[in-house]
Amino acid sequence: MTNKFCVYCSQELEENNKFCYKCGATVGNQKVIPPAQKRDDRLHSNSLSAPVKKEKKQHSTRNLKPLLLIPIILFSIALPIIILTSLGAARTPLGTLDYDISSVEYLDVELVIDNSIGLVEITYDDSMDALFEATVEVRGGIKASIEDAKNFQHEVINNKTVITFDSDDAIIPFWSFRSIIHDLYISLNPDAIIDFAVHSSTGSISLDLDGIDDLIIRNVQLSSSTGSVDFYSGNVINTTMDDIDLAISTGRILFDFDDALGTTVNEMTFDGSTGSISAFLGEAMNINSADVIVSTSTGSIELTFEDIIFNADTNWDVETSTGSISIDFIQNIILPINFTAVFDVETSTGSISVAGEIASDLGIEITATTGTGSINIPGGLSHYASTDYYLKNNQFSFTLLTSTGSITANIEY
Repeated sequence: MTNKFCVYCSQELEENNKFCYKCGATVGNQKVIPPAQKRDDRLHSNSLSAPVKKEKKQHSTRNLKPLLLIPIILFSIALPIIILTSLGAARTPLGTLDYDISSVEYLDVELVIDNSIGLVEITYDDSMDALFEATVEVRGGIKASIEDAKNFQHEVINNKTVITFDSDDAIIPFWSFRSIIHDLYISLNPDAIIDFAVHSSTGSISLDLDGIDDLIIRNVQLSSSTGSVDFYSGNVINTTMDDIDLAISTGRILFDFDDALGTTVNEMTFDGSTGSISAFLGEAMNINSADVIVSTSTGSIELTFEDIIFNADTNWDVETSTGSISIDFIQNIILPINFTAVFDVETSTGSISVAGEIASDLGIEITATTGTGSINIPGGLSHYASTDYYLKNNQFSFTLLTSTGSITANIEY
């Protein structure tokens, strides 16, 4: 059996009713609904007419808790490492060690130093009676002791006094509780003829001639991996050296012979990876080398000299990758020999400046090239040659090259 309902008021009707007894509407157009569908359709109708309430989605904090724990876990791991590293890097004084060689029988000396961590300071002392004196100041970690420290040794080989120092702790990390710093303070007798071979892995090196005249030094090889290398002259006259080789990986090279007079050098090399080079050659330096190298990868270069005494043609290689180059010189003496001093000056990123005061009989030539920058040299172009340059017995030739930077050359007669 099926039921009828009024489409206007939903009143249930009898099968034979022609009018809705509630609202009076005609029954002929009413729809017949099966009984099984009556309740479901009403529910469906109510669900369509009733407004739908959207529930706000609740974000659970359970998923965030592991993420919040990550920085806490990392900090808990890093904190002990930081503390241990700080404690390991801390250094306390452990004491001093002394060393001396009283005998001056063998004045031919070879000084070989390999110091892993610590500075090296070398001076000459004309009041010394001994050949060699040194103090080793020792610092170390909380588990290091003075018994772990190294000291100098020496022996006589073929009438030569060989003095050595080897810290022998390069395999111990700097932050280790047992690592040691050796700071070396050395005094030398000026009568000794010394061959220097000094290296520091982490630390600076300085050699000071202390204004002592007529020193004879065979070779000077000073190098530092992380630190500066300084070679001072003071007011010295007539210092003779076979070979000067100063090298750094990260630091600075300072060759300060600005107040020196009459220094003689056979070979001269200043080489750096990351750091500046300042080379002040002083007055009347006698150069016997065919090549002078002043080179660094990243850093500026400063070169000065006055009245160089050339014995033959000499090529100057002055080069840096990133940094400026400055050359300041005076050449008022004319030598009785024919020579050409060729200066190849190059930087990739940086400016080049040359300032010279020269005698009128000195020939000078300048060629300048830059990728991005201005050129300001005598003559106003990119090439300059003094009058009768190729006829002069003494000649200076400058080739100035930079990729990014300006070039300036100022020459006074």
